[in-house]
Amino acid sequence: MIDEIKGRDLRETLIAFGEHLMGAYMSPALIGVYRTVVAEANRYPTLGRTFYENGPARATGRLAEVLEAAEARGEIDADDCFRAASHFVGMIRDNLHLQVVLGLRPPPDADEARIAVLSAVDVFLNGVASHR
Repeated sequence: MIDEIKGRDLRETLIAFGEHLMGAYMSPALIGVYRTVVAEANRYPTLGRTFYENGPARATGRLAEVLEAAEARGEIDADDCFRAASHFVGMIRDNLHLQVVLGLRPPPDADEARIAVLSAVDVFLNGVASHR
């Protein structure tokens, strides 16, 4: 995924990354896995750790690399790119994910998902805008 988005401007990169992440978070298969991991993580701590390290932590780490490169180019100003990436991932997951996991609503359609991603990208970029 990261190789596919290298060379794009940061906003386009974040949109592509956010849409990919939103699609994963809202997929019925991952929703089912997430529910199972949450239900069993206390009994099987390795399960929770493995899920986190191979999913959310990996995605956050890859995005942090993109943000570090953007910071080196002077596009953004972030003291901690991993933390900034974590905030972005959290905005993509948002309460939409929780509502879907809890069965309060179906996953968003493509238009609603895109609107959510674009909003998260705009808020994020406003927060890390370079003031140089």
